Amino acid sequence: MESLNQKLNYEIKDKNLLQEALTHKSCQNVSCHNERLEFLGDAVLNLIIADKLMEQFPTQNEGDLTKKRAQLINGQTLYEIALSLNLDHYIQTGIQVDKGKRILAGTLEAYIGAIYIEAGFLTVKKIIQKLFEERINENSPSLNYKSSLQEWCQKKYKTLPIYKIKKEEGPHHQKMFYVDVFIKKDHVGSGSDLQKKQAEQIAAKAAITKLKIPSN
Repeated sequence: MESLNQKLNYEIKDKNLLQEALTHKSCQNVSCHNERLEFLGDAVLNLIIADKLMEQFPTQNEGDLTKKRAQLINGQTLYEIALSLNLDHYIQTGIQVDKGKRILAGTLEAYIGAIYIEAGFLTVKKIIQKLFEERINENSPSLNYKSSLQEWCQKKYKTLPIYKIKKEEGPHHQKMFYVDVFIKKDHVGSGSDLQKKQAEQIAAKAAITKLKIPSN
């Protein structure tokens, strides 16, 4: 399990919860299996991916966002991520039950559900964003609010915006960054996220909206 814990940067400490997450219903003589956790993990996954897509694609409508979410959260994608985490090494199944796509995808959702129960929303959000980051960015437009704000500042004021961390909250593995952006000592926007660079992007977006600057 050490390899899995390192890849996720999280270890499920409740051994009963861990066993439940990794136990398929085909196992005999077990008191519980992972179907309920799979149900929960699916809901958590859909919420966090929907939230990330809303942030990453601010101009797209509900239909486009729904399509993107479906492209990200499907059996094939979950199966590929589960394989990359070597979840097939840890799943407990019944005798002669193939650890195929459906079982692996469901186990990943169950594992996400277990992390949510034990560690809460911020931790599981950070883990999910890391797991899906490359897939989301593959279809992301080259929209960079920091670049747009920087170019506008250089043209108008011959200076650059300044980003300052207002505060940091939470333990190291799930720290939330709160960032303010200033132009010539004037506060023009704020943003917060589990990643400092993303918090800066959100602050730049707020500034662009406030100052009515066209983005790239």
